Amino acid sequence: MSGYLIDEKISNRLFIICWVANTAAMIGRNSYSSALVSIVNDGVFTKTDAGLIGSLFFILYGGGQFLSGYLGDRISPFKLILAGLVVAAITNLAMSISHNYTIMLVVWSINGLAQSVIWSPVLYIVSSVLTKTHRQKACLYISTSFCAGALLSYLISVIVLRYCKWNAIFAVSAYIVCLSSILWIMISIAVSKKIVRYKQDENVFINVQENTKKDFNKMLASTGIVFIMVPVMMKCMLDIGVTTWVPTMIAETYTVTPLFSTFLAMFLPMTNLFGTYIAANLNERFIKDEVKTSSLLYSLCLPPLCLLLLIGKINIYVCVAMLAVITTFVTGVTLMLFVLIPTRFAKYGKTSSVAGLLNGVATVGIVISNYGYGYVSQKFGWNATILFWIFIAVVAIVFCMLAFQKWRAFIAEKI
Repeated sequence: MSGYLIDEKISNRLFIICWVANTAAMIGRNSYSSALVSIVNDGVFTKTDAGLIGSLFFILYGGGQFLSGYLGDRISPFKLILAGLVVAAITNLAMSISHNYTIMLVVWSINGLAQSVIWSPVLYIVSSVLTKTHRQKACLYISTSFCAGALLSYLISVIVLRYCKWNAIFAVSAYIVCLSSILWIMISIAVSKKIVRYKQDENVFINVQENTKKDFNKMLASTGIVFIMVPVMMKCMLDIGVTTWVPTMIAETYTVTPLFSTFLAMFLPMTNLFGTYIAANLNERFIKDEVKTSSLLYSLCLPPLCLLLLIGKINIYVCVAMLAVITTFVTGVTLMLFVLIPTRFAKYGKTSSVAGLLNGVATVGIVISNYGYGYVSQKFGWNATILFWIFIAVVAIVFCMLAFQKWRAFIAEKI
C-alpha cells in the first residue's frame, strides 16, 4: 500500500497554505455574488441574465469537478491547485475591466472550470498527505475556509462599494488570488520536496488497487451514496441560493441601499463559523454518523424557514437573524457531506474522486438555484422562493433517512 512520510512541522505548513488557497479561491468565486446587487441596480443586465452567468459558472465548475476528482487521486495536487488559482486570478481581473454581457458570460464560465480543480486536491492533501495526528482536526478547520472566504468577500464588497463601483470588487479579488498563487508557489515547492511517498511490496499494492477499484465501482449502491447525492444537491440549492440572493432579497423587500444590504448579509458567514463547530461536536460526541447529523441539521432549518414566510412583516434584523440560523446549520451540513464523507474513502485512496463526484452533483443544485431563484423571485415574489426552500429541506431529510442503513454499514467496515 502507498502512503506519505511527512513530519509535524511540514504538515502544519502544508495545512496553512491549503487553508489560504481555498479561502482565496472562495474570494475569487464569490466576487460575482458580492457584486451582483450593484450590477443589477446599475442596469448592466437583469436578474435573470445575472442568474444565467452564475449558472454557466457552476455548469463548468461541476463538469470540471468530475475530472478534478479523478486527477486529484492520480497526479500532483500541488500542480492542480496552482493552475486553478492562476486562472481564477486572471478571470477576476478580466471581469473587472469588462462591461460586455457576452464577454462576462464566457470569462466567468472559465473561472468555474478553474475553481473546479482546487477543492478536491485540497481535500486529498488534508485527508491523505498530512500526518495522521493532524488529519481529524485539519478536516474540521479546512471547512472554516469556506466561511472565511465568504466573509472576506462581503467585507471587500462593503469597503469597495463605499468608494468605487462594482467592477473594483473583481479587481481586488484578482489581486488577493494572485498573492495566494505566489504564496502557494513559494511554500508548496519547498514543502513537496520534503514529502516522501513510499510504496510497499508491489504485489500487495496491486491487490489493494484491484480491491479498491471494485469497491469504488460498487460504491454508489453499497454505501448509500446514491441517496446521499440528493441531500448534497439540496444543500447547495439552499445554501448557495440563499447566500447569493440574500442581499437582493433584503434590498427589494426592505427598500435599503445595496451597500447596507450587503453589510447585513456579511453577518451571515460570521455566524456560519459556529455551524462547523456545532456539527462537529454533535457528530463526534453523540451521533457519530455524518448522514444522521446532516438529517438533524436540515430539520433544525425548518422553524426559521417557516418564520421567513413573514418577510416584509417582521423586522429586518429578525429576518437577517433567521437567515443566519439557517445558513449556520447548513454550514454544518457542508462539513458532513463535503468534507467528512469524502475522507471516509481515504482508506480506499479515493478521497479526491468522491469529493469531485459529490461536488459535481452539487453543481446541479447550484445551477438550478442561481437561475431559478432569480426567475421565481421576479415572477412570483420572495414568499414563493422561501416555500421552495422549505420543500428542499424536507426532501433532503427524507433522502438522508433512506441512506441511514447503508452508510452505517459502510463506516463500520475495516480494511
